[in-house]
Amino acid sequence: MRFDKTVDEIVRNDVLEARPTNIKKFKDVTDSFRRLAELVAHVEQKIIDGSAVENAFDNAAKASRKAATWKTLGLDVVLTQANQAHDDAQEAMEDARTAFEGAPYSAFSASSVIGLAGIPKMVMTIENQTTFHSEAKRRHDEKILLIYTAGMPTPAWRSMYVRLLGGLPPSVPVYHWGDIDEGGFRIASILAQDARSAGHTLQPWMMHPDDVPEDRRVKARPHTLERIRRFASAAGWGTLGEEIAKAGFTAEQEGLSIVGLAQPQ
Repeated sequence: MRFDKTVDEIVRNDVLEARPTNIKKFKDVTDSFRRLAELVAHVEQKIIDGSAVENAFDNAAKASRKAATWKTLGLDVVLTQANQAHDDAQEAMEDARTAFEGAPYSAFSASSVIGLAGIPKMVMTIENQTTFHSEAKRRHDEKILLIYTAGMPTPAWRSMYVRLLGGLPPSVPVYHWGDIDEGGFRIASILAQDARSAGHTLQPWMMHPDDVPEDRRVKARPHTLERIRRFASAAGWGTLGEEIAKAGFTAEQEGLSIVGLAQPQ
């Protein structure tokens, strides 16, 4: 071996074989490694994304369980409140029933009254509230029906009155107690007309001049006395109208004593 060459020349020419480099294959291998690296990175990203989705679902599940818990608690609260309201309503109803059974009278709208469950011994309408209250308290143990007219009765009240009387036998007496004045007898004439349409005859109660103390009498003008006589006649109380016209006075119902009164005129 000659050493007249440089080391570099010896290595290049004598030691290493002359092999041409396969550029295409080398490029293919390089591309394969690059694609593999990209695939690995893609898979890693998918794993990361999958973990994020899993965490999101887990958080959603926790939130859903929490929401369901709060909803259940809310429903429990609503149910408790509803039960309490029901209990309060039951208690109020019992109190109302007790009060109703213990009270001498009750109030109903005229249209809601359809009929009577029993047959009273007597029916009496009363014009003024004070007298109605006192009579209801005084006679609450008696089997009688007292009805407050509140002055001149309304059409709805009159319809109720006819319904009630129409359901009673003619043998049940029907009375009216009102003011001994023009307005009182005008009301009486209206009620008498309704009573007749239901098959009953209306009678006066405590409306004769003899029932009025001297200190409760108010001198009346002839015109007023004439109208009283006219309305009394329309009610079928002609004789009573004449008696009042002769006595020459009017009187308010509230001013009359009711103690010991039990007989009709």
